[in-house]
This record gives sequence, structure tokens and C-alpha cells, in this order.
Amino acid sequence: MNSRPAAAAQLFLDFDGAAAFTWATNRPVTATPAYDQDGDPTTFSASELTSIAEIFNRVAEKFSPFNVNVTTVDPGVYNNKQAARMIIGGNGAWNGGGQSGVAWQYGFGGGGDNTGFVFSQLLGNNPATVGEDVAHEAGHLFGLTHQSTYNGTTLTNFYNPGDSLKAPIMGISFNSARGLWWYGQNDVNSNNYQDDLLTIAGPINGFGYYDDGFSHSISTPTAVTLSSGTASTSGVISKTSVSDYFSFTTAGGSANIIGSVAAKGAMLDMSLSLYNASGTLVASSATASLGESITTTLAAGTYYVNVASAGNYGDIGQYSLTINAPSGPGSGPTANAGGPYTVPEGGSVGLSGAASTGTGLTFTWDLNGDGIFGQTGSAATRGNETGAAVTFNAVGLDGPSTFNASLKVTDSSGLTSTVLVPISVANVAPTLTRSGSGTLKEGSPFTLSYSATDPGNDTISNWSINWGDGTALTSVAGTVTSAVHTYADNGTYNITLTATDEDGSYSAPVLSAVIADVAPTITLGGSTTGNEGSLISLTFTATDPGTDTISSWIVNWGNGT
Repeated sequence: MNSRPAAAAQLFLDFDGAAAFTWATNRPVTATPAYDQDGDPTTFSASELTSIAEIFNRVAEKFSPFNVNVTTVDPGVYNNKQAARMIIGGNGAWNGGGQSGVAWQYGFGGGGDNTGFVFSQLLGNNPATVGEDVAHEAGHLFGLTHQSTYNGTTLTNFYNPGDSLKAPIMGISFNSARGLWWYGQNDVNSNNYQDDLLTIAGPINGFGYYDDGFSHSISTPTAVTLSSGTASTSGVISKTSVSDYFSFTTAGGSANIIGSVAAKGAMLDMSLSLYNASGTLVASSATASLGESITTTLAAGTYYVNVASAGNYGDIGQYSLTINAPSGPGSGPTANAGGPYTVPEGGSVGLSGAASTGTGLTFTWDLNGDGIFGQTGSAATRGNETGAAVTFNAVGLDGPSTFNASLKVTDSSGLTSTVLVPISVANVAPTLTRSGSGTLKEGSPFTLSYSATDPGNDTISNWSINWGDGTALTSVAGTVTSAVHTYADNGTYNITLTATDEDGSYSAPVLSAVIADVAPTITLGGSTTGNEGSLISLTFTATDPGTDTISSWIVNWGNGT
């Protein structure tokens, strides 16, 4: 099972048991049996598989706001910032038996051990409780400590118990209707507040929030089409400040719109709103229930549905949406922007809405993401926004990333359909230039100058220079544009220059430094006068700007000897 297969970060739920190994700071861990409810850990019964699926779904809900794949498929390796592992089973006797789970804070992204444990036997193998505890221990791996309560500065509950309606996952949420990510005082002291969501989505873990790809603006709603009077979709509200908008077109009549939250372990408290084509609110629902529904009678036309959070911290998670309304004639056009599309940083790509269906269609695009369709001239900063086929330019966009454009089609009756157009922006290596001082004499300083241009907006953070003479690498900040090196001896040296930016490291073509030999300076001294037959004593020394060594001296005494 996988909750988000395309995500780079993995949270592996290991129900199969694990062999003995050394964990964290050299702690010996005995073998962990598989998750087991019937006393036979060698196979999974139908009931156990049902419980495993429930635990998986509960944990997937907890991490649905983040770009993380909750999986039961072993990734094989658990590298930092790539995979975390939760071993689920046994009683944890090796850990003393008093805790239902244990994990290393920041084990995923901060260098600790990225394996955690939930001792399901201590929880009666109850899937609801086990699911909450797996999310709790995984929260540690992603950087969280405990949510606590205080009376003034005095700790009253190491694990904040919340109430019967909701409690913090990082406290103890076993007895509450909803376990939520929380903002509150943690176990460090009464002045220390922990923002669970900000920590998990933060730079240490590196995976951030998940975006379900649906429109977050009423001006560019995601179109859904009624088929036999029904349209269904599902998504994720990842932040309380972000909601999803959908459009549908009906022939008119009784309409029922149903928004549902996750069946197990739901976090989202939803609100639901319905608008007409002019953006006027027709109906809304924000009751004490987690899911919402709207029943009303509609005239023929296009309507917009907004799925949002109730707005309190932690009111986020998965939802499903079902729209029941009369379809048939007058249901309007369907926008289809084709794709998928990929463009290199600084490049361009053609987009086509020719696959759209409807009568007498006109095409307008929002290519720059400002919510305005059909711009031309200077306002169309990423290309002309009218016509079935347009060209999108990615000048100044940084890759790898995804840019969301939109297509709106309008039929001859004035009905519209809008679709999101995701465009993958591919990274392009920077262009590196370098130049040197030409041919120099040994002992003279060699100046290397260099620069980089990038079609995106990446910034060089570091330059590394291998001077080719066996000396240590020179490493300088990305803002430095030259470096000086003195070669100790003559020869030809190949200089390798490497630049590093947010997306990787890149090497410039090799530059050769030609260093010429310089003759040594010879100093002659000693006695230069004497009588016939007496000895003349000479002294001589040599200094060389390189590393050359005098191997022999030849003296011409000037008298023919």
C-alpha cells in the first residue's frame, strides 16, 4: 500500500517483524515479531490484514498534508531525508516494557537513527490506538517532541491529553475523537511552544507540504463533469489557509453536494460553500460535524464548490466530494489542455487546448498565475494568453519545480470550463566561464577569474578549485569571483573549477596554467687574492624561485686548468 507513490520521502510501516540489530546509540534490540492478533506471527489472517489496512489508512491521514509517501513496501535503505521506518509489533521488552513506542527525535532529517518502534502488544493490537501511536513516534522522527500542559511554570501533564473531541498526536490522543497536529507548550519548559506542522514541513526534513493540484481560486476552479447526474473527486486540505475550488455545470434542478472526511482517524473539520457563476454565495454548511453537505435547487448554469478547513489549527486532511445534480443538455464545455508539459529553465513550450470539447469554443489562458485570463501585450509576461495553442516561456523560473497555468474554454452559450495546466520546469546547469593569467614565471601569483550565469534563479553558493599541483583544494563563497595561487615550480597545470548551487555541482572546462622556469640567482664569495702557490677559497650559493635543487657546480678558474 502507498499513500503517495510519487513522493520522494518515504514513511515505511513495517508489520513483518525485524531481526535483532543495534539501534541508535549502540543499543542492542532483540528480534521484533510481526504484528500479531491471533498468536501466530508467521502468517497474517484476514482479520489482521484488515487491521493493518486500518492502521495504514490512519497514519496516511495524519501525514496527508505533507509530501510524504506512507507505505508498506520496504524501500530497502533508510537514508536520511529519504526514508523513515516504523517497526510495529512485539512488547518492547528490550526497552524496559513501560513505553508503547520509542523513536529518535529528528531521526529522519537530523542525523539520528531513522527507525522507530511501536510495541503493538502493549496497545492490545488495537488498530485505532496503534495508528495514533505510529503517528506519534513518526512525529519524533520528523523532529517533534511532546506536547505538554503547565500550570504557570509547573508541568502538569508530560503528555497533553486534550479532551474527548480532540487531542495532540504528540500528547496522548488515544481517548479523543480526533488526534491532531498541535501548536502548544512542549515538554522542554512552559515558555517553549512547538508548532508541529511548521516543524514537520520545515527545511530539516525537506519534503514540505503537499498540494493536491486542484485550483485554490474561485477565478480558476477545477472543472468536474457530471456523468449521469454525479461527479466525484477527492483531495487534501494541507493548510487551513488554502482551500479547493471546483466548477460544475447543470441543466438545473435538485442538487446535493456531499463533503466527507477520512473514514478512519480523520483530522479535517470541513466547511463547504456553493457559489453561482457570478461568484455570489448560494449556500454553505459549517456544522459541528466533520463532514458537510448542501441540498438546494439550482437553475441551469455553472456553479462553484469550495472545500475548506473550519480554520482551527490542525483542521486539515483528506476529503472526498460528491456532487449530485441534473446533467444532460446544457452541461457546458470541457476544457482539456493536453500535456504533460516540460520546459527547461529559461526555455519555452507550446500548449494546446485543441482536445477540449464543446460548441463554438473560445480559448483563454492564465499563463503567469495571476488569476487573469486572456492577457496580451506587456501584461502577458509568460506569453500571449488567447487562442487554442499558445507558447509558455519559463524565463526566470527555477527548476526542478512545477508551475501551474490554467486554461478556460467558453462555449457559444457562454458556459465555461477551466482546467489546471501543470508545467514541469526542468533544471538547467549554469554556464561557467573562467580565465587565467596566461603564461607566468614560477613564483609569480596566478589569478583565476570566474563567473556563472543561470537561466533560472539559482545562486552559486560555493566555488571549489583544484589547482592541479597537488596542493589542497581552494573553497570560496559563491560571491567571490577570483582566486590567487602561486605555483612552486615550472610546468603545465590543469585547473578544475567546480560550482555548487541549490540543485547540484557543475564543473567548468579544464583551464591550463603554463608556468615558465626561472634561472636561479647565484651568489659567489670567498678570497679572491693570494700569492702564487697559495690556495684560493671560493664560496657559492644559489636561490631558486621554484623548487629546483642544484645538483652540481662547475668552476672555471680562468687559468686554463
